Amino acid sequence: MTIHVVLDTNVLLSGLAYSASTPGAIVAAWRAGSLQVNLSHYILDELRRVLPKLRSRHGLSDDGIADLVDCLAFQADLVKPAAY
Repeated sequence: MTIHVVLDTNVLLSGLAYSASTPGAIVAAWRAGSLQVNLSHYILDELRRVLPKLRSRHGLSDDGIADLVDCLAFQADLVKPAAY
């Protein structure tokens, strides 16, 4: 049985930046195949907007950011949130 989760932008950012943190453990479990992550285009777009502002922390170029977001989109199940 695979556990499906939705990771918000803050969990993704923290998990990628701090591997020893709880979000880091969640991202590691995803990488290991223990979790199936669901992401929305909104979350991916938010990452594209926020990551350039944190460039001094991660050092990614614009192309590096685009590649990272594309990889996350490829590895996740993309879902469309239900309207409420």
